[in-house]
Amino acid sequence: MSDGSDQPADSVAEAFDRSRDPLAEHEAAFDALDVDPFAMFVDEHLAERDLAASTLNTYRGVFDDWQAFMTTTVGRHPACPAPPHVEAFMTYLQQERGNHLTTVRQKLGRLNAVYEFWQDHPAFPHSQAFNPVQLVLSRNDFEPDEAEKTPPDLTLGEIRAVLQSVTQIRDRLIILLQLKLGLRASELCNIKLRDLSLHAPEAAAYYEDLGAHWALAGRPNALYIPHDRARNKSGNPRVLPLDDETRTLTRQYLRRRPTADSPYLFLAKQTNSKLAHQDVTGVWTDAFQPLYEETKRRRAVTSHYGRHRFTTFWRVEQDLPRPLVKYLRGDVPGTKSIQEKAGIDEYIHTFYEDIASRYRRDIYSLLEVQE
Repeated sequence: MSDGSDQPADSVAEAFDRSRDPLAEHEAAFDALDVDPFAMFVDEHLAERDLAASTLNTYRGVFDDWQAFMTTTVGRHPACPAPPHVEAFMTYLQQERGNHLTTVRQKLGRLNAVYEFWQDHPAFPHSQAFNPVQLVLSRNDFEPDEAEKTPPDLTLGEIRAVLQSVTQIRDRLIILLQLKLGLRASELCNIKLRDLSLHAPEAAAYYEDLGAHWALAGRPNALYIPHDRARNKSGNPRVLPLDDETRTLTRQYLRRRPTADSPYLFLAKQTNSKLAHQDVTGVWTDAFQPLYEETKRRRAVTSHYGRHRFTTFWRVEQDLPRPLVKYLRGDVPGTKSIQEKAGIDEYIHTFYEDIASRYRRDIYSLLEVQE
């Protein structure tokens, strides 16, 4: 199969002694290995996430299709493709397998996760500068019908890259809390210092009301989200655990928080008054757009994306029982957003203690240092 070369690009590559197909040189070494690099991803990465069997099978199905395609159609080791091979696989999924564009995007997203794993793994030769799957994903707009437009399917690597680009501690913490806790913008704006239980002696000495809410008694390193403040749409109040990296960033923010006579955790930059919904919108817009703005295929990344990402992670990727996901979201029994059958939900009760340890064990890391 052609490597998709064209004269202008070839001339640039030659001038700077670069290769447009840098993984080709490693093919012989991969062929000689008695190791399946895709199985390594499953065993070392997916196994740690405690995914449901059906989710693991979905990943394996994509890998089987990709390996068969690269071996029989391209004649190249599946760990060493060039972008044209990924483009051809995308066409194959649509035309030969009858996959919808949205399904194709999901499958390429799972394939991309493997390449990100190889890029991060010190044993593999995959450079951080070249990921053929990500290149194809970034170049293609799958253009579904308007009714089928979905939230973008960002990888954790893409989210981490955006967070690293956010230099303001306050703004980074705003995005982190919404991604880690599934908070609505209104809920985030309404957080008061007394709603935050945090092991931070220096901050506690300065902020006398820190963690004073009764719901946090005996629940260290947690955040209380009420249901009865203005624009808080959740039907139930909830206490949510804070993991290590969230606590670290929160302590950093509290040391820099402007001195102001306000009970609220987050303050507007110009007035030092309570943060407004449009302020949160601006933080997300500055961080994620134009790279992740609205297209014909997907919605733009806005502050509500954090709630989508959070819910999908716990319900789909982690297979957390629905009652526990509903607690994390603040949903009331019978809520239609993730409802299955009404009736029994009204007799199932969940509490902070049901989710705290599982949350801290499994929640995704977003502040890892990227090489």
